[in-house]
Amino acid sequence: MRYLSLMLTALVLFSCGERRPSADELINKAETYYRDRKLVEALDHFQQYLKSYPEAEMASRSAFMIGFIYANDLKDTTKARDAYSNFLADYPNADAGLRASAEWELEHLGQDIGAMDFLEQGQGDAKKKTEERPKPVMPDIAPVKKHEKGGK
Repeated sequence: MRYLSLMLTALVLFSCGERRPSADELINKAETYYRDRKLVEALDHFQQYLKSYPEAEMASRSAFMIGFIYANDLKDTTKARDAYSNFLADYPNADAGLRASAEWELEHLGQDIGAMDFLEQGQGDAKKKTEERPKPVMPDIAPVKKHEKGGK
């Protein structure tokens, strides 16, 4: 009986597995991988962050970055459209610049940015379009500072 009790205790202790990475660990790794152009790893970590911490401070930025990587780096317009649409639906109160960028990206997915008329130096309608449209924003990818435990 005592042997069975010890075995059950050991099973419970060892079945816990690895600890779950913190929000800061996941987002910092994701952004480091992105800066290092390790796009698959970056996507994986941004997705893990969203799955593990959907309400966390950096969740909306992670959701945006998934769309951004698919659209601008991997050129997968189907996955980019899905990711940006999810970002806009899931994070209605996200940073206005990120939301404007996601909307702009959705409107222009698959287009060659160099061939867009509103980017040409010129007059009239092209210049007016440039002034009216929000410019896409590449989010600032900087390491996230670790939060202090306890008070502010």
